[in-house]
Amino acid sequence: MNTFDLQTFYRRPDPKNEFNHSPMSLRDMYFLHFQEAIQESTHDAATDSYATMRVFKEGFLKIHGGRTFKLFSEEDVPSLNSRDRNKKKKYH
Repeated sequence: MNTFDLQTFYRRPDPKNEFNHSPMSLRDMYFLHFQEAIQESTHDAATDSYATMRVFKEGFLKIHGGRTFKLFSEEDVPSLNSRDRNKKKKYH
């Protein structure tokens, strides 16, 4: 059975080991594309489903085309690990 997982396409370098790359969370993928915070308290299946499809349709399909994956660095998205994302518009 073939499966598709967005995390296999969104990876970032491990700051402790330049040869390791770790998958990005849905929260980080969503923030990367839309600068909106999700999953701030409890996880909700409907919100996660909507966010996954939005990342796929409006993010992944637009930037990946025929490529297999893209590595993101802190320079690409400097606020991924900061508290700034909590100040952005929240997804309802």
